Amino acid sequence: MWISLLALALCVTACESNDEPLPNENTSEQPEPKPEPEPEPEPEPDLTPEEGTMTDPRDGNLYKTVRLGDQLWMAENLRYFPVEEQLLDISGTEPRYYVIFDNDLQSEMGQLSLETYGAFYNLPAATQGEELLQAGEQRIVRGICPEGWHLPSQQEWDLLAQYVLDAGMAAVMADGTVDPTAIAKALASNDMWIMPYETEIEPQPTWCAYDLTTNNASKFDGKPVGFRACSVGQDEELWMHACYSAGWWSSNTAVSLVNMGVEFGITVRMWSDLQTFVTNSEFNPGVALPVRCLKD
Repeated sequence: MWISLLALALCVTACESNDEPLPNENTSEQPEPKPEPEPEPEPEPDLTPEEGTMTDPRDGNLYKTVRLGDQLWMAENLRYFPVEEQLLDISGTEPRYYVIFDNDLQSEMGQLSLETYGAFYNLPAATQGEELLQAGEQRIVRGICPEGWHLPSQQEWDLLAQYVLDAGMAAVMADGTVDPTAIAKALASNDMWIMPYETEIEPQPTWCAYDLTTNNASKFDGKPVGFRACSVGQDEELWMHACYSAGWWSSNTAVSLVNMGVEFGITVRMWSDLQTFVTNSEFNPGVALPVRCLKD
């Protein structure tokens, strides 16, 4: 009997011992760590031109506009004409306002010219007496533009050129490669541009006057209305480069001719037989050019 009781005790002890976990045995499965989520990529900026309109409260003129990147531009030349009587002389110090080819503003042809091509302003008229920007200076020059808009600086014109590159609008050469200097074609209108009568090389697909249907990807609609000269030599015309070049004033000063008392202004320009958009041309203040306004 004692032997039987002893065997029973040993069996119970063995069973209880088998129920205990081994010293290094896990009692439950551990969940695997979840991988860290990858950060979402930054969304690409929308570089599609966004068209709209604005009204100049001074005269009720309605303008097309276009948003290009972070900039909102007028997509037409300014037509604001603050004087009733046109003075057709040349001045580099007093404001002067012109209609193309000196058409009479009061005539039907003058009104049509103003509506189609905008007004032409010498530099004092474009700036309305405000001081031009010096190199590196950051300041808004409203000039002849309506309230809330301003005369673009050279830096702001450069940003427009950079937008054309960033948006993939630079023109393509004959071999199919993109020319990073071919900015002008995307800013040029689909009409008016013509080739010079004497072209030394074969017309190139990056030129503004080549296949006008491929112009104006930006909707900026730059028309080649030329400019009114400030001095006319023998056999030279007062109105120059119509259909061959486009240009606008910036708010930056160029070379100051101290001895002559003349402060040149910086303009932007493009030509029918070139692909470049130049933002550092220097023009005499007596020259008359169109104005494009930029939203503040």
